[in-house]
Amino acid sequence: MKKGFQMRKSVFIPLCAIYVLVTILGIVVPEAFAAVENAVVGFAAGWFGWLYQIITIVLIVICVWVLFSKKVGNIRIGGPKAKPTMSKWNWFAISLCSGIATGIVFWGIAEPITHYIDGIPGLVEGGGSRMSALYALSTCYMHWGLPLYAYYCAIGIVIGAGMIPLAVVGSVIIGIILVLFANLKIHENPYILILNCSNEKAEEEALALAKKSVARFLVKSKTVNASGIELTAEIRMKDPATSFVNSLSALEGVSNATLVSYNGEYMS
Repeated sequence: MKKGFQMRKSVFIPLCAIYVLVTILGIVVPEAFAAVENAVVGFAAGWFGWLYQIITIVLIVICVWVLFSKKVGNIRIGGPKAKPTMSKWNWFAISLCSGIATGIVFWGIAEPITHYIDGIPGLVEGGGSRMSALYALSTCYMHWGLPLYAYYCAIGIVIGAGMIPLAVVGSVIIGIILVLFANLKIHENPYILILNCSNEKAEEEALALAKKSVARFLVKSKTVNASGIELTAEIRMKDPATSFVNSLSALEGVSNATLVSYNGEYMS
């Protein structure tokens, strides 16, 4: 006799409550909800984008290993005589409708366009440029290519094999790592330095002083005309002190030294 439909209330009710709460917040206070969501995404991308990349690569390697491993890959989840509750066509329909239809069909187009126009959170490069188009496509391939299915497979293996405690312990360990690294400054805000020099000698002296005073110096543009030389560079500060700008302005032949904050899209 077949068993009727069973619901795990301990799993369904909390998740359903969270889903309903998030939906209500998005309807009642959409602007505040979007601001918080953007802040969370920006923080995660700016601080832990590297960790996401590493985890993705590790999961792909694990899935390939499980696929070709005779010792692990041939293990039947549920026991040697266990039979699947649904046919392959049922599983294919579920994967098609839940993973591909709702994900790839929509976000496969919407995501690269959004990233091209607005830029990718955590990157200095703004939207609308050639590099933003390259970043948008490469990110789309990462999100909706093999890495996506590596996440699906890894989670499926954990749930199917009943390794829920392992998943919980792993989540706790990852959370501790995130907290530890959150206290480290691994992402410095970029700045734009604009120098106006009257001649080449003044330019060389200003460049030498600027490179010595900052952690990173990258020339973005240089304009030479009858009135002199205008140099624009992206810099990363060693510390919050900006006294080096005063020193640059005091150099002979330097008529102007301007420092502005920069987020890849606009200067403020």
